[in-house]
Amino acid sequence: MVLRAIISRELVSPSDVVIATGLPRYSVLAMFQCLEAMGFVRPVYSRGSYKLYSATIYAKKLLEILENGYDVAEFIISSRGEAPSNSSLEESIESET
Repeated sequence: MVLRAIISRELVSPSDVVIATGLPRYSVLAMFQCLEAMGFVRPVYSRGSYKLYSATIYAKKLLEILENGYDVAEFIISSRGEAPSNSSLEESIESET
C-alpha cells in the first residue's frame, strides 16, 4: 500500500502517503526512514522538516515481486543462488528493464 502510493507519483511527501493510505503519520514517517535506509526511496528536496522523495528502481522491482506473490528472500536467493551484493542486484535489475 505504501510502496504503491510512493511509486504512483514522480515526487511524493510523507503527507501525500498519509492521505493516500489513511495510515498514521508516525507510521508513514518511520516507513520512509526505513525505505530510505534500504535504498528504496531517495530524498530529492528538503527544506526544514519538509521532504520530497522519489522511488528508486529497487522500489519498483520490490513492488513487482510482492504483487506477484513472491517471497522476497526466496526470490533473491533463487535468482542468484546466494544473496547478491548491491552491485549485482543493481545489474540484475538493470538487465531486466
